[in-house]
Amino acid sequence: MPLRRTIIASSLFGVLLYGFWTQVAAFGLAKTLGGHIGSAFTCFALLLAVLWFFGFGADAFLRNRLNSVVTRVLAPAALALPYLFFSIPRHEFHWNYFAGLALLPVACSALIEFTQPEQKFTWQDFVILFGIALVLELRVFSGAWPYPGLGSIPKLYLADVALYVFLIVRRLDRVGYSYIPTANDFLIG
Repeated sequence: MPLRRTIIASSLFGVLLYGFWTQVAAFGLAKTLGGHIGSAFTCFALLLAVLWFFGFGADAFLRNRLNSVVTRVLAPAALALPYLFFSIPRHEFHWNYFAGLALLPVACSALIEFTQPEQKFTWQDFVILFGIALVLELRVFSGAWPYPGLGSIPKLYLADVALYVFLIVRRLDRVGYSYIPTANDFLIG
């Protein structure tokens, strides 16, 4: 990412987080979380950061640096780290959630990386999208964040998984994800 874009994206992200923080305070979420609001907000911010910065070109930055198959397949296990920030301060860490959160994106990445599908919708894409939808609908990871008001956290995580798999590993032509407006966006809007 160019420096100017990084500064703009980071500044806007800070403003966005401030807005979320004011809403957290207004709705009394800290009371619901038993005073552990900092770790919950850190978890949220880390998961939101993937969506946000990929929209400003961080995906291209990562694609250029994750050169080996092993690193591309194993790197998304880091998407489980926000769960550690959330669960450890509360003494609510569960290995099954951590393992699932780490293994889901690794398995999805491995499926794409080791089968090298064509540049069109394939059975591998279906399996990954259906699997993510099934995890969402069955609320598989909802127990990792078992507090009212945190229902968006598993959804953010799954969106991060999909973005990583399809933007970093799958690398489809003519598919993009950007928050940077183009002239065409203004014409359409």
